Parts: sequence; C-alpha cells; structure tokens
Amino acid sequence: MDKQRTFCLFLSYVGTFFRGSQYQLPPLKTVQHTIQNALESVLQVERKVPVRLASRTDAGVHAVVNVASFSLFMKTRVTRSLVTSLHQQLNQYLLQSSECLRVTDIKLVSEDAKAFDCRRSVTEKCYVYRLGVVPSHVGMLEYINKMDAFEAGMIGLTKEPKHGLDVDKLKLAAEIFSGVNDYTLFRVEPKDLHQKYLQRVVRQCSVSVEPGSAAPFTSYANQQTPDIRLWNIIFSGQGFMHKQIRFMVGAMLAVAKGELAVERLEELLSHPELARMESEIPLATSGGLCLTKMVYPPQCFESL
Repeated sequence: MDKQRTFCLFLSYVGTFFRGSQYQLPPLKTVQHTIQNALESVLQVERKVPVRLASRTDAGVHAVVNVASFSLFMKTRVTRSLVTSLHQQLNQYLLQSSECLRVTDIKLVSEDAKAFDCRRSVTEKCYVYRLGVVPSHVGMLEYINKMDAFEAGMIGLTKEPKHGLDVDKLKLAAEIFSGVNDYTLFRVEPKDLHQKYLQRVVRQCSVSVEPGSAAPFTSYANQQTPDIRLWNIIFSGQGFMHKQIRFMVGAMLAVAKGELAVERLEELLSHPELARMESEIPLATSGGLCLTKMVYPPQCFESL
C-alpha cells in the first residue's frame, strides 16, 4: 500500500533574480514556482506537486536557508540513497536552468510528527540586514557606480546625513524592538482585515558595527569603495509579518538620522491604534535582507 511521506527541501537563493518566494499569478519567476517546476521535472509526474514554503521573502530578499515541503505517495521505503539521488537531480536541474537557487539538504519528516507544518513548526527564524552606510561626503550615485557584481543587490544602502549617523541611537532603537511588541504600524496592511494577532516576540534585535561583520555575503574590503561601512542588523524570533523587518530597519535608521524621535518610536509600538504618516517609517530596501537560519524541533525529522 502506498504511504504518503513529507519531505523538506532546505533552500539557498539569491533573491535579486526572483519576484519573491511565494507563487504569484500569472506565473512569475518566484522561488516556489521554480522549485515546483524542478520537482515535477525530476520526478516526472503529470500532476502538480504542491509546495509549501516556511518563510515568505519579498522580491530581492536573499536566503542562506529557507524551507519548502512537499508530499509524495511512496511505494517503497524512503532510503538515504533515494534522498541523495533526488538531491543531486534537483541541483543538476537548477544548475542547467541557470537558476540562482540550490537545494542544500533534504530531510524526511517523521511519521510521528502528525501535525508538522513547515511554516508553523518553526521555532526560530533569523535574519540579517546588511547595511551599507555611505559617508555624507561621498555621492550615492558615485558609490553605486563603483559597486562590484558581488555587492550589487546584496547591500541596503543608506546615506549618512551631514550631522552624522548616531550609532548609539541606532542601537537604542534595536533595544526598543527587542521583546514583545504590537507591530500593527510596522507591516503592510493585510488583505485579511480581520487579522487580530499582531504581536510578535523579537528575541534579538542587535547592531554589529565591527569591521568585517558583513556576513553572510562578501566581507572583504572593496578597494574601489573604501569609504563604505558595512554593518549587520540581526533579528531573530519565531515569526515576522509581511515587510515587518524592513519597516523596523527603516525606523531604526530614521531614529539614527534624527528624523524620528525615540519617544515617537516607543509611542508607535505601545499605541498601535494611532495613525502615522507614511514617511515616518520608511521601508528599507529589500536587497540588504537575508534569511539566515530556520530552527525546527529535532524530533520533526527521521534519521536516514
């Protein structure tokens, strides 16, 4: 008798080349659409293979790791060699298709994990926003024209004001975001206007300004643009709303530039019923954001 088994694909991709992760109509180039095409080609099935993603990433947002799950009815026992063969064939297809997406691992969901859901079963997600601070004496266009191919699309650039960017205030804003807050005013208005649960627990929101802290991508000193400062803003939590992190980064930068008072930031978090001007919390660009970690309970997966 055929038995349904669920697999998780651990994915890594450069978001610059995708219109986001979730499937969109008409069929656009998304991570979900690309991996679904790869599965259907490799498995040689006539019916579509439904694919579910653990985390939504916007167009231009990168991932060191994201997870896609799918289920198949298996006639035989799932073995290590079968999973290894699937892994190799998927990456061969993606390589031949010139896709900037790779499958880094495949895990078999345990039969005991009856309620497993690749999105809801995640216990922690980590993101890094890679911020490039362009000094006030350097023109933004001048810097962009000198960017190399490795940096383009992988840094969120911001121009330092003439009076400077206050790093202490940047870190203070990060501290304010840490913990439990209502992010009603820090996300895109959902289509489901009846969504009630808008609180999120941000376990970590911190700023790393040490030299060489520009991971997960290039961390070398670019000789053509020696004035640029590359910083990391690190976020972790069980889940985030649509564009929430990019609004958080925008608010932190506004505080650091003196455009948004610390007291106003605290007010917007503690009084979500307030109205805010669109310009109060700018949306940070997508290219600097990267999903870097997904954590599941170890009992979710079987050892092969």
